[in-house]
Amino acid sequence: MKLNTKYLLEKVFSKPKYAFCIALFSASQANGLDYGIFDARSLAMGGTGVASANSQNAVFYNPALFSIYEGEEEDTRNGRVYLPIAVAQINDTADDAIDIVDQELDDQVSSAINAYNANVSPGNAQLVADAAASLQSGINQIGNQEFQGEAFIGLMISEPSNREGGGFYFGSRAVAGGLSNVSQEDLNLLQNYIDAMNLIADGEDATAVFPDLFDPISGRLIDIDDQVTSNVDLSSLVISEWGVAVSKEFKFWGQYVSLGVTPKIMNVDVYRENFTYTDSDYNYNDDKRSVVTLNTDIGIAMPIGEHFRIGLAAKDILPKTFEGANGLSVETKARSRFAAAYTRKWLTVAMDLDLQKNSAFGAGRPNQELSFGTELSLIPWVMIRAGYRHDLEGVEDDVASGGVGLRVGRFVADAAYTFGGNVQGGAVQLGWTF
Repeated sequence: MKLNTKYLLEKVFSKPKYAFCIALFSASQANGLDYGIFDARSLAMGGTGVASANSQNAVFYNPALFSIYEGEEEDTRNGRVYLPIAVAQINDTADDAIDIVDQELDDQVSSAINAYNANVSPGNAQLVADAAASLQSGINQIGNQEFQGEAFIGLMISEPSNREGGGFYFGSRAVAGGLSNVSQEDLNLLQNYIDAMNLIADGEDATAVFPDLFDPISGRLIDIDDQVTSNVDLSSLVISEWGVAVSKEFKFWGQYVSLGVTPKIMNVDVYRENFTYTDSDYNYNDDKRSVVTLNTDIGIAMPIGEHFRIGLAAKDILPKTFEGANGLSVETKARSRFAAAYTRKWLTVAMDLDLQKNSAFGAGRPNQELSFGTELSLIPWVMIRAGYRHDLEGVEDDVASGGVGLRVGRFVADAAYTFGGNVQGGAVQLGWTF
């Protein structure tokens, strides 16, 4: 099970000719990752998890938490299988771009031009002007703004036990980011089409005013595909991981401390391709660079009293650099978090803090998150969750989130939604206990 990035990007951001609309994902020379959100519970709780995760999501945030557990698994039946787990987050600019792509505004312009050439008339000229105006408006809506988006899909199996435990997961995380790059020449070109067709719609001759828009021999209106100059520098990163987490509790000078480690195999695909609006024959995989490597996540958790605990975890402790095509370089380095949580059977309150600035991917800027989350379960089979994320660097807007978890018999389901500033996202997962 490997995430098909080519299909995902084509499905979400459509075919390369829409580069004229969005000129998506212009990438910088060095890129990195943040800590990440990999499940619905954490997304709903503001991205917290290093001290507040339980058997359903500890494998993603802090493997040490598996052993802060009392009771044998065969008695408590808190082992979990989740399939699938799906999480996606995207900023509003990228969402607007998807809406514009879905409307196929550039195809509408080409179709209107073909209709005009087949039957030169004021009515068909007005159709071209209207279609070009719609495309121009869409481009202006998203031009020169940052695009950010990421998605995760995977599965997880966990088995906590008395003061020890572990889990297995497989998942693929796709990250993309960039900056819209629409040339002023193309915006001017669209305005020329609008002005020329409005003249013809009013019964006037536009060929003398806008000669470059018409074929000098046939007099036909030239298709917009033959004139645009905007291009796309498309970059993305997909990390597919197979990880096995193990954890055990130890006692040092009267204090219980849980230690956890998650060795993992990583298949890293780095994509970067340049193509123009008029490209019709392309293969995104031609500019893919793939690397298989090893890495490790580690974690520590310590209970304080009966209901408090603190945690410290780091992901990808072995620094790696992955070289992509066309000068793209992606760095993964240790990303560490400190967290504290208050936990009871019916209530969890959590706080997570990035211990360093996270390097950005694409056109984004480094950030450092402080996250808060809570989970309330007044009814044993219903969990209500809420969260809040704040960027200490002041780069990203604050983001709120909420969600719900259900447990009916052995069936479990979780859903979450996050929103705020210019970001929205959601998550869903289904599973069962054993």
